[in-house]
Formats: sequence, C-alpha cells, structure tokens
Amino acid sequence: MLMLAIAPIPSGTTSTVLQIAEQFIGGVQRRRTNFHQSRPQTGTIGGLKFVRIAWTGTASEVSRKMEGIQYVAIDNGHVVEIWSQDVVPESRQALKLSEAAILSFRK
Repeated sequence: MLMLAIAPIPSGTTSTVLQIAEQFIGGVQRRRTNFHQSRPQTGTIGGLKFVRIAWTGTASEVSRKMEGIQYVAIDNGHVVEIWSQDVVPESRQALKLSEAAILSFRK
C-alpha cells in the first residue's frame, strides 16, 4: 500500500514537522507488537522538507510481521503524509518500489 494524505493543520497547533511525524508513528505503534522504528531522518523531496521514519512490527489483528515507511512534511498550513507498508517478506520489494515513488513526489 502506498498512500498520500494532505490535511489542514488544526488552527492553534504549533507542532513541528518532527512532532507531527512522531504523533503519526505513534498511531502505527499502538496497532503493532514488537514495534521498532528508525531514528527520524530529514531531507528534501520536491522542494519540501520531509521527516522519514521506517518501522517494523507485528500487526496485532492478523499476527503478521510488517514493515513500513512514513514521510511527513508541512506545506502552507497543511500536513503532507506519504506512507507505505506491507507484510514480510513481500515488504522488501514493495517498500523499495514505494520509496522510489515517494522520492519522485512533486508539489
């Protein structure tokens, strides 16, 4: 699965892109056991500064090991989130393709 979501930042929110990325990854963690995540990395894609976090964990509802990546940016009062996940062992190839697609993002 590869997903792009763009949503307005609620008024009055003063969160940084890193704080928002960590909130989003927390939602993934709550639905996984044996959860591990990479340290957040930053980089620019299509002119936007993104925070990237990779993760692994077991999906509680189906007891399957999964891997995923999440990219989060802030642009003109909106959160841009691009993420992908798949079950192991298919995840290795799927995430490689997803990462290539994410890196081609243009505003």
